[in-house]
Amino acid sequence: MDADILIIGAGLAGLHCALRLSDRFPKQTIGILESSIIAGGRVHTINGVEAGAGRIPVSHPMIADYCDRYSLTRIPLKHTSQYVDENGVQENLWPTCMTIIQNALATVPKTLLSRYTLAEILTKLLDKETAVAMMMYFPYRSELTTLRADIALQSFANEFSNKESFYVIKEGLSSIIRGMETELEERGVKMLFEHRVTGMSSVDSFPMSVTVHSQSQGEGKRITARKIIFAVPSTALKTIRPFTAYPILKHLKMTPLLRIYATFPSFPKPVWFEGMPRVVTPNSLRHIIPVNPAKGTIMISYTDADDTKTWASLKKEALQKGIMKQVRDLFSKDMGDIPDPVSMSKYYWEDGCTYWTPGLYNPAKESVDIMRPFPSRLPDVYVCGESYSMKQAWMEGALEHAEGMLERYFLHRS
Repeated sequence: MDADILIIGAGLAGLHCALRLSDRFPKQTIGILESSIIAGGRVHTINGVEAGAGRIPVSHPMIADYCDRYSLTRIPLKHTSQYVDENGVQENLWPTCMTIIQNALATVPKTLLSRYTLAEILTKLLDKETAVAMMMYFPYRSELTTLRADIALQSFANEFSNKESFYVIKEGLSSIIRGMETELEERGVKMLFEHRVTGMSSVDSFPMSVTVHSQSQGEGKRITARKIIFAVPSTALKTIRPFTAYPILKHLKMTPLLRIYATFPSFPKPVWFEGMPRVVTPNSLRHIIPVNPAKGTIMISYTDADDTKTWASLKKEALQKGIMKQVRDLFSKDMGDIPDPVSMSKYYWEDGCTYWTPGLYNPAKESVDIMRPFPSRLPDVYVCGESYSMKQAWMEGALEHAEGMLERYFLHRS
């Protein structure tokens, strides 16, 4: 499957590139190589629930355009959340905590903030016990313990602020992927699945080629192209020659993500979590999100980073036993007997989301520089995706970075 333009990766960024380029250059051959058995990357709807990406901020226009493009139904999400611990239901104080943190750090130079995570700064300003207690009100870990503080504060002023609203897609986010695939098929864009790129040809060879490992043919297959776009996460890019020692990749870290869903009996009486908002808890469940009370479906635990360690390796029986013990410890006092679930499923992503780590460098500049990583040696090699964006951990980041790369190097008008 040699091509004029070869795209590595069939996630949101790669599919977006293929759609834009096939529209702009209809006579050029475009191919996509994907290491998985399906397209979509970390966008994956299974049995009506989201295994990977989930909610969409109202302020994100590019993903919204795709929802409109494929006539998908938006379901607004409620903003409310509670904090529940051994003392019962309380107000979630995170918005108040974040306002205090933002005010306290408002005059701190960005160059100083860039050297630390928010968790490190809070531990320095407060004692460790107080800092940990404060951070428990926030349901996610990576924005506090992995992401550099100056970028984290931008997130808390935007997507994680009280002014932001969210929605989910009734048909499932994989409907976006299916819509993109259908369009690309109609345009003659070829996709090969279970084809993992392991390296590139030498600098002086033309046309360029990539070495591919495929399930059917093994290692050694070569595919040529005039231009190559790597639309893969940073951990995958690090394994491909010539990116193995690329400096910018040292500033990026991907952390795991784990969603655990349970379905409870909803008859003959309403399910036990009927009317319950999102819940944040300091125990190992961390974040509980009702999905469809009428069908008895709830995301019984949503964790990231180190918080995934409690559940990630547990088998079905041990997982359900551990989950239900913590659920009953939290809620039985107020909600009475809670039955065992009819089913429970978990979806673990070792490489869930990407974060700029602390250091004395400029993420905005590096986000642009990596779009064309070897301008002299390999001027027709490009990179894009969520990992390298300024909206990491959001679908919008993948689309925004891909579009920025395309506008800069493919779609600009001379």
